[in-house]
Amino acid sequence: MDLLAPEDADLVYVIAPMASAPGVRVPGPGGRIEHRLIRRPMSAGLAAEIATVRARGTTVVPILPTAVDLAGLGAHFMSSTRRVAAFEYSMRTAPDTVRIALSDADVGA
Repeated sequence: MDLLAPEDADLVYVIAPMASAPGVRVPGPGGRIEHRLIRRPMSAGLAAEIATVRARGTTVVPILPTAVDLAGLGAHFMSSTRRVAAFEYSMRTAPDTVRIALSDADVGA
């Protein structure tokens, strides 16, 4: 996001699986740790970048994991033992997640 020049685009889609909306995290103790160490800092950085780009007049559509997405992925979804399950779960939840992001941004598909 921070590399976009003001004239680069009128509309930007951001797919950020390691960020989430405030308060959205993986459930359980592992989720609290993952949120504190990874997700919260990534989310804060992305929010600042989005605000900067939006301030220039560009429409930004962040596509972030929802609570439903994260509940099925677990705190360590990049683990080789969880990779297939995480991928399969995300394939079921991704269409709704994208639909929600587009609806929230009032942008057609």
